[in-house]
Amino acid sequence: IAGGGYWAGGSAPYATCRILLDEKRNPLQVLTRGEHKAIHNQRVTLGPGDAAEVEAVRFIFGQCTGGVLPEAIADRLNGMGRPAPGGGQWSRMSVRAILDNEIYAGAMVWNKTSQKMKSPSRHNPVSEWIRTERAFESIVPCAVFERAREILRQRDEARRYRYSEPGMVAKLKALYEQYGIVSHKLVAA
Repeated sequence: IAGGGYWAGGSAPYATCRILLDEKRNPLQVLTRGEHKAIHNQRVTLGPGDAAEVEAVRFIFGQCTGGVLPEAIADRLNGMGRPAPGGGQWSRMSVRAILDNEIYAGAMVWNKTSQKMKSPSRHNPVSEWIRTERAFESIVPCAVFERAREILRQRDEARRYRYSEPGMVAKLKALYEQYGIVSHKLVAA
């Protein structure tokens, strides 16, 4: 099912909805929470959901590709009064979860994790993932998704970079000379 680009089950992710399709891939109806397909030859796909949520996802990607950090994006969304997935407040991690989810670029990726009878969930190797490009209508263009992914990858790598002691002292000294103070916010920036 996942290999064919269909939704393999579970709730629809934030800003998407489940759409019931007939055997010819024609849309029949939007499935609400708790509704399931009833006929064996019908399938379920995803499509853009609530307009305000779709707008929030596009805002997140636009901000990220504009150079805004996930924590600042979360602050902006909270300041705008936009509820996060589940109805709570946005955080760096909830923004990052949106930015990492390929569904927003229209790709179906299944089997990232597995779990056997009451055991902890484990991450499967990438070679075991089932990926279908252009499975769904995208909420953000693939180029925007890939640009955001590259920005995040570069930030993650920069965060992992280790400075030598003299290099670290030189950077801290430059901060002090520029701002007259050294704080954790300046170091993080």
